[in-house]
Amino acid sequence: MNDIELARAIGEALSADEYQKLKEKIADLASAYYDDDAPKVSDHVYDMLMVQLKTCEKLHPDWVKQDSLSQTIGGVASSKFAKVTHDVPMLSIEDVFDKESVKEWVNSIKAVHPDATFAVEEKIDGLSCTLRYKTTDTEPYDEANCVYYKLVLAETRGNGFIGEDVTENVLQIEGVPHELFLSHDVFGEEFQLRGEIYMTRADFQKYNDAELAAGRKPAANPRNLAAGTLRQKDAALVKARGLHMFIFNVQKVDGAPRNSLMQSQFAGLQILSKYFDTVLCFQADDFETIDKCIDQIGANKGQHGYDIDGAVVKVDQIAYRPDFQGTSKYSAGHIAYKYPQEEKRAEITDIEVGVGRTGKLSFTAVVRDADTKLPLSICGTEVSRVTLHNLKYIADNQIGIGGVYGIIKSGEIIPKLTGVMYQAPQIIYQAPKTCPFCGGQIERSDGVDVFCSNPDCSEMNLQSLAYFAGRDQMNIDGLSIEILRDLISKGIIGPSFDSLYQMANEYNITKQIDVPTQSNTFLEDCDGWGRQSVANLVDAINKSRQTDFVRVMSAIGIKNIGHGQAKLLKAAIENYKSEDITYFGRLFEMYRNGFDFGQIDGFGEVITNGLNNFCAACVTGSLPIGREFMELLDELTLPDISVTEGEQKFHGMTFVITGTLPNMGRKECEALIEANGGKCSGSVSKKTTYVVVGEAAGSKLDKAKSLGIPVLSEADLMALLA
Repeated sequence: MNDIELARAIGEALSADEYQKLKEKIADLASAYYDDDAPKVSDHVYDMLMVQLKTCEKLHPDWVKQDSLSQTIGGVASSKFAKVTHDVPMLSIEDVFDKESVKEWVNSIKAVHPDATFAVEEKIDGLSCTLRYKTTDTEPYDEANCVYYKLVLAETRGNGFIGEDVTENVLQIEGVPHELFLSHDVFGEEFQLRGEIYMTRADFQKYNDAELAAGRKPAANPRNLAAGTLRQKDAALVKARGLHMFIFNVQKVDGAPRNSLMQSQFAGLQILSKYFDTVLCFQADDFETIDKCIDQIGANKGQHGYDIDGAVVKVDQIAYRPDFQGTSKYSAGHIAYKYPQEEKRAEITDIEVGVGRTGKLSFTAVVRDADTKLPLSICGTEVSRVTLHNLKYIADNQIGIGGVYGIIKSGEIIPKLTGVMYQAPQIIYQAPKTCPFCGGQIERSDGVDVFCSNPDCSEMNLQSLAYFAGRDQMNIDGLSIEILRDLISKGIIGPSFDSLYQMANEYNITKQIDVPTQSNTFLEDCDGWGRQSVANLVDAINKSRQTDFVRVMSAIGIKNIGHGQAKLLKAAIENYKSEDITYFGRLFEMYRNGFDFGQIDGFGEVITNGLNNFCAACVTGSLPIGREFMELLDELTLPDISVTEGEQKFHGMTFVITGTLPNMGRKECEALIEANGGKCSGSVSKKTTYVVVGEAAGSKLDKAKSLGIPVLSEADLMALLA
């Protein structure tokens, strides 16, 4: 049973409750992908969940509501940009995953219009955008009736009906004309074109290399980086990152005596290709030709410098398309074939061992093409390493050096082994008995994970320091793990957090020429370091002092305490009656007075024990990460607790946000609530104070009504705040 068959079988077996949960899961994944440009799963996993959803809805049409992602487009218009109502809805194209479905669709078209022909195009993996060009000329300039056209608006898809005005950013994209001199007879008073904004693989790799070098998290894939870039308020950033655009459709032409752009898809693109970059397009009369075109696009997709996630088949005669049924989500007269995942044979030549900040060992397979013995290329990029999640995964997949395994790129991004093809001549890989970095004993946990037992492991401390300095924690710009390793090896810093700030304290920029410190002189004398690079590093460390409690608490690395738990702890500290006006001072007072951290919502035994141990170490001065860590906490300019409960309008209230709000994104609404003392939750319960609802609110609204929880619109929320 392949993935599609399995997804259909799961969809057929779903209960009503399971269907609702699947809808909510897909909505959450779509929001992460379209609104936050931060996908949580691969495209393939998302596609299979949609197959489950559609299969279930086909069996139970009475369950289907407008909030289902089968009925509406994922994504909302960001409040960072002005909103635009599309003249022509920017709808999606329905995906199919087998050639038989394409054939059935072609037959359905031919049954209505036997003379129908087709256009087959590359489906570019990017961000959809419509360009509006207008002319203000009243008289043509020459015998060909040519006039000047200007790009007056560029709009993102948003929810398909309302998008964002990103004109200033699109004007920075190379290949998008600002002005054109064209025939008024063909292009009329105004014409609108739809295209796909994308990032090349080379530019994507260049960006990620820079992020990794700076110790920051790399982008997930070119599509989401392109989308995130286009949604920046800094137009210069769009130009610097090198976005591109392919035109694939004529949306509208007004006032053209010869409207040749809106007659044939293929012919229209041929005209536009003289002035724009257009998608690769083929003509076809029947399914057999379409099949060959799909195969040709698929065979060449790895050879381009950009990502393709399918082939689009369109009825070429544009006038025929309204004769076929569309939906509020899918446009009529189109279908998209998604290619099966490419699989190759990979030979494991070595297994590398790493140690994380918790001491957990990680395993990475070094691979090559099993047939050619050369570097392995899949989906157009070279793959040399594959993550081997844990010992159970290794045992279940019979992984060993010398073995041959199927390999795919999950979502054409992340390399993943699919199963053993040739058993390794050696035994299945076994974890080392001692740590390869410090020689400490290895401890096992339920046969799945293994850990270094040495709390002073050099690699573990290095990883903790790198996590502490990372973008989502203390955000020390430019302090990558490679630079940290270099500083520690040279004796410039130790393995503790406070050693970074000690180094910065010793450094005096205004006196670096006349009164160089020993630490500064030593660092500047080392290869790869100069006066400016040292100054930049110290400046970044000093900037990190201006932070907040949540970032610091997350950076410390207490087990299971991330940003979410730190926010809950922050609220508990603010509610605790004390004369101390600093967060950490009040936290340690809570510990000394026997406060039960387990009573904080969401804090279990592991978090509570870890927090108690941290407080005990701080209070007694026995922190293994450095004796002077307490001084670091005092030195950080954490905000004083000066807001009274009366000033926090939402103090003690819990909110749930569901649906698409008219003016705010979900994250903005959460930030507003939290800034006024409230808490936000992802699920409705008896503890919920209010549910804030927008368009397509879904099952959370139904649950709120059943529990009698008050419901607010965005306007109601603002009125409550006022």
